[in-house]
Amino acid sequence: MAASRGVKTRGRYAIVRHPVYTSYLLIQAGYVLQSQSPRNVLIVAFITACNIGRTLAEEKLLAGSPAYQAYREQVRWRLIPHAW
Repeated sequence: MAASRGVKTRGRYAIVRHPVYTSYLLIQAGYVLQSQSPRNVLIVAFITACNIGRTLAEEKLLAGSPAYQAYREQVRWRLIPHAW
């Protein structure tokens, strides 16, 4: 469940706004590359869609915070630098 826990701006948070979900995406992509099958691709696609939903829900919750608005202006990318 999305919750406001303050705004972190250092380390990985200076590159993307949701580095934990980015890590999940990288780990899961590596798993699919190692264990290729249509089933694994579908599972990872579903999990990625869920994480995107979580990302959007968190940003909606934090949108009213002036600190988060300033952070969004500083860090443009949500999950993948130069893509989204």
